[in-house]
Amino acid sequence: ADALEEELDRVEGYIEQALFFARSETLDRDYLIRSYSLKALVTAAIKANARAMIAARVAPMRKDLDIEVFTDEKWMEFILGQLIQNSVKYARPEGAVIEFSGRVLQSGQADECIELTVRDNGCGVPEADLPRVFDRGFTGENGRGGKRSTGIGLYL
Repeated sequence: ADALEEELDRVEGYIEQALFFARSETLDRDYLIRSYSLKALVTAAIKANARAMIAARVAPMRKDLDIEVFTDEKWMEFILGQLIQNSVKYARPEGAVIEFSGRVLQSGQADECIELTVRDNGCGVPEADLPRVFDRGFTGENGRGGKRSTGIGLYL
């Protein structure tokens, strides 16, 4: 039953990617910017991917997320979900961790912004692949090893 649920999650993930890919062509009409709790957004993405994280034994860590951000909730949770799924896919067998941390940059200035860092301790990305990891269709060295990589998730 668990294997079937995991496969259904994977299929739902591919469907979600396809829908977001279709929407990306009209991105300027498909977002609504509002104020959200960064902690709530991260927590929602973790909950949505909990089954995969538990199966891969990936422990989420949240740090300094009590910050209000202006973003589109749907797109932000999708983006975080893609990062979580990528982390799960390449997680180490034991002691896997994904950490979410936030900080305010240029506090009080006109160009103040929030930086969200998502970091894990998986296998990493070869340095030669780093400039291209967010390119459309790029799977990289790690993605070619039977990991069912499409090169679309991080692109979106």
